[in-house]
Amino acid sequence: MLSDNRELGVSEELRSSIGSFFDEYGHAFASRDAEAVVSFFAMPFYVELNGDPVVWTAAEKPGLLRTTRGLLDYYGNQGVQKVDPKIEAILPTGKNRASVVLSWMLQGDQGTRWILDKSYQLVRDNNSWKIWACCGTET
Repeated sequence: MLSDNRELGVSEELRSSIGSFFDEYGHAFASRDAEAVVSFFAMPFYVELNGDPVVWTAAEKPGLLRTTRGLLDYYGNQGVQKVDPKIEAILPTGKNRASVVLSWMLQGDQGTRWILDKSYQLVRDNNSWKIWACCGTET
């Protein structure tokens, strides 16, 4: 994939900063820290899972925290212990924006595995990436 990213004008600095961002996001997810997970989201935040869209605004952040806690509790109850991101592709969409296709491998304590394929829209503000949109499916 790296050769494809070079053709799209993805610098090593961009790839590295986005990779680090998703490593940190995955760590917050695996730690089941809802506040940390939500801190990776821009406001408003758009999410679509299996075709169902939801937009969260800053005023709705308490609801987003509750929903995120519920999601993290679900995966915790399934025994998820490790979360590994794999960047499939990056497309710069402006100086401080990028589209990212990513696969997550979630590994459970009983050998259970999930693969989550997601696409993300990122925005960079003050040298920090934030997710402003996320779409995906669970397989």
